[in-house]
Amino acid sequence: SSTGSAQTITTTQTENPAGISICFGKPMDIYEIDAVNALLDAHQIVIAAGGGGIPVLEQRTRLKGASAIIEKDYAAARLAELTEADTLLFLTVYDKLTVNAGKPDERSFENVTVADLKPYATTGDFGPITTLPKVNAAIEFVEAGTGRKAVIANLEHAKDALLGRCGTTITR
Repeated sequence: SSTGSAQTITTTQTENPAGISICFGKPMDIYEIDAVNALLDAHQIVIAAGGGGIPVLEQRTRLKGASAIIEKDYAAARLAELTEADTLLFLTVYDKLTVNAGKPDERSFENVTVADLKPYATTGDFGPITTLPKVNAAIEFVEAGTGRKAVIANLEHAKDALLGRCGTTITR
């Protein structure tokens, strides 16, 4: 089963250390969340918020399409929050989060707490378009509930990453 996801948004602008401004929509809500939860309760596989979803704005009693782009990693985190998931999995081409790649002070993270990861999220250590949204969305997801974890791992090792055998696991 699958469903689309119309979302209300807030717009956030960030500036990375290179001085590049990036605007993206951060979902506040997912309008079809009741349908998503009903399908999950019926033990269905649900595909939702793909590509970030369709941004909408409430105008009186109607929803209107918005000229915006929803950041897919934040949409995934919001969907995970609204479905009360315990684990949020981000799949990428990298085996784990790494800062200062190829430098003498290179550091890869296997298990990391939100408190230890946050400083790296504010100093430009992660790519502002590729990795930083995953890191920030993971941090927000983990902080929003108890017993939650986020995993960032290589697509080819998804199952092992969920089992804690590879990738980066982020916890409180």
